[in-house]
Amino acid sequence: MLNRFREILRMIVVNHTGFSKSIAENFVELVFGMIELGSVKHKKLAQTIKGSTVLSNTRTIERFFSNYFMSSQSMGLMIYDLLRLKQYGKLTMILDRTNWEFGTRCINIFVVTIVLGKTAIPIALEIFDTNGCTNFADRKKILEEVIRLIGLENIEIVLADREFVGDEWMSFLYQKRIPFTIRIRNNFYVEFKGSKIQVCTLAGTIKKNEKREWKVKLGTLDLRLAATLDDHGELVVVVAPRYFRGGLLKRYRVRWLIELFFKSIKSKGFNLEETHMTDPDRIKLLMAIIAVATALVVMTGRCRNQIKKIPIKKHGRPAYSIFTYGLDCLRAVLRDRIIAPISTSVTPSIVRPWSDVINLIFTFILGEKYVGY
Repeated sequence: MLNRFREILRMIVVNHTGFSKSIAENFVELVFGMIELGSVKHKKLAQTIKGSTVLSNTRTIERFFSNYFMSSQSMGLMIYDLLRLKQYGKLTMILDRTNWEFGTRCINIFVVTIVLGKTAIPIALEIFDTNGCTNFADRKKILEEVIRLIGLENIEIVLADREFVGDEWMSFLYQKRIPFTIRIRNNFYVEFKGSKIQVCTLAGTIKKNEKREWKVKLGTLDLRLAATLDDHGELVVVVAPRYFRGGLLKRYRVRWLIELFFKSIKSKGFNLEETHMTDPDRIKLLMAIIAVATALVVMTGRCRNQIKKIPIKKHGRPAYSIFTYGLDCLRAVLRDRIIAPISTSVTPSIVRPWSDVINLIFTFILGEKYVGY
């Protein structure tokens, strides 16, 4: 089943990138290598490729990143196809950015993720080799790319932190009738009952565990403003269009999933910061591989959780995230070792061999759609 899965994934790559089958095979090998080893280092990944020496495989990987390019659109199409996103209808989008420095170079990654359950998976991204926040043109370009991919009518809401504010940006969302919930800075001025007032003054009397809302204007936009205090007593203020109904602060809490995504591709999963690459095109190709790997891990975790629920600890939180649950499962398969078997909910008295569970998982991930591949 694993070989069949590799073959289908290779065809998905060919269909959406224009890569030859051999180059697509390199892509797939790197996807599974990153899952197995939790690393993006070329020398480590070379150890997972069979049929040649580590030195030869390392050179093959270096040539792959030097000679080939993947657009954000191709990455998005692969994710859309692999996850069969059409079946989910409206999707929540989260925008955020992560960056770090390697030597004198800055690696700046701007990502749009879609939310599946309690996980975030990248659907579009852009790479910059300079530090600093994104601007309106960057945000507009990447969101229009997502709109072309999934359709404007399939965007449930856009969530973003304090970096993603500005008159042009929020006016663009407003005119497109894209619901959004965005955190704003506490020193912003809004118009309330005909007067200009600073947000921290308007919401200054809020107490712990209290949530309040106001109708305000920010620039020319009619918005709802909601505020509360976080666990550290810091004021949290978010805004959304007045036509958007629902708990603003409850919606905004979902934004935290993109922080978990960044952790999962760094220290908790693939150790992205180990890369020595700094060229934006090479980082974009690396991120496409990581995006596909993340999608596979999340889908595996979701299926495994259906077969056997993640244990809940005494403090009420799950023992593992869906990402970790799926990652442990796939690594067990790729390393050809057995971990604790799982009994299915259909026949709880029968403990299935681990290989049978993997067959169930891959069948769930692939579905009937891929019969023709």
